[in-house]
Amino acid sequence: MVDAEEILPPLFTIYYLPGGEIAIRREGSIMLMYPAQKKCVVQEESVEEMQKLKDRCPQPQKFYGIFGQIELATGLYLILIEKASLMGEVIGSGSEILRVEKLKYVPLANPKADAKPAAGDVQFIEMIETIQAYKSFYFSYNLDLTKTMQVALQELVNATQSNPSEWKTDQGSEQLARMFPNSINYIKKYAFNHAMLSEFKEI
Repeated sequence: MVDAEEILPPLFTIYYLPGGEIAIRREGSIMLMYPAQKKCVVQEESVEEMQKLKDRCPQPQKFYGIFGQIELATGLYLILIEKASLMGEVIGSGSEILRVEKLKYVPLANPKADAKPAAGDVQFIEMIETIQAYKSFYFSYNLDLTKTMQVALQELVNATQSNPSEWKTDQGSEQLARMFPNSINYIKKYAFNHAMLSEFKEI
């Protein structure tokens, strides 16, 4: 086990924008979150869009992924995977397996880099942290860990041989699939954070 940053730097970037907006970027796609309107928009990255983000947020933060979104006593929180450990790689596939090491809780009512959870929510966050202390949450960027290796590889083969539009459900899904490849068609009962990802299903 090694610190993932030594080999695999975080693939996601979060921009805290004026007006309570959030932008999340990964590999050519940008997801804009408007907490006040409870709305998310996924779009392709462009030079102009990136310049706007840099102008509005000169010091973005890196992270490993979205753990989910949860509603606590005082409001909604976006939970990010702030730190991860690289546990290994599936031989011949180039698929790294990572373990969640640290979570970050972003209050959507006041989304800032240094925002702290409200006092009324701390006890609930401590419950999540108690479970997280067992270090039992694993993820991969390009391998669905909720399925057997045979099923996952067969789906990958099928996806490359067929028309990708067959599994894209609506406008914006191409960018969404690029940002969160394992959040589209996973097996719910084996996904530890399925309930926390439900908000992103409507994008």
